[in-house]
Amino acid sequence: MTWMLFVFCVIRLVTCSTRIAWAANPTSSKLAVAAQVFNSAGIIIIYIVNMIFAQRILRSKQPKLGWNGLFRIVFKILCALIVGSLIMAIVALVVSINTTNLHTLRSIHDVILASSTYSLVLAVFPSCMLGVAYLLPSSPDEETFGTGSQGKKSAILLISCSLAIIIAGFKTGTTWEPTRSALNPAWFDSKAAFYCFDFMLEVIILAIFLVSRVDNLFHVPNGCKGPGDYTRLRQQEPSDVEKV
Repeated sequence: MTWMLFVFCVIRLVTCSTRIAWAANPTSSKLAVAAQVFNSAGIIIIYIVNMIFAQRILRSKQPKLGWNGLFRIVFKILCALIVGSLIMAIVALVVSINTTNLHTLRSIHDVILASSTYSLVLAVFPSCMLGVAYLLPSSPDEETFGTGSQGKKSAILLISCSLAIIIAGFKTGTTWEPTRSALNPAWFDSKAAFYCFDFMLEVIILAIFLVSRVDNLFHVPNGCKGPGDYTRLRQQEPSDVEKV
């Protein structure tokens, strides 16, 4: 899981670098598209990480449901679709700078709307999984994993999901808003709004993950394939695995 967050940080470094280059060359459409592509790609990793954390909590509290074959398929499809929607959005952005055809531009706008809306759905889904884990009757086969209590894990995940929903909601809401004139921009078109509802919230999420040591908190043994594996395989791990 830590490698995904590392990739996210690298993408954000590239994002900021391209935005600085774009600021120095504001007429460069290629830099504008590159900055937008990296900006859109980064946050998807946070959405997927939240999904994985929520899945682990669900498997811990409701093993039969969490390890259900159909649920696994749905989970994989949701994660695959977000990659597909990102590719669609990237292609749409690239095409948009090379066409003036109104029909094509409207189609591109529809693609971006669909991609943005699906990102919001994916941002909300981990919270739904967490709710199901707690609202269903307690399972007699409930397990523990990682370090810390279930309450601590759930609280950290809920905060991360809430911030991710704000980020996705802001992006989706502004995408659905009618296009405003450059001479009469809306409040959400300002640089302050962009950085507050995007980068600042991402930094908060990463800070929470770092301070809480999610690598230990949400650690599960390698090779888990079904109910009982969190406990059985954990007992077979070296005793110092949680101290790494």
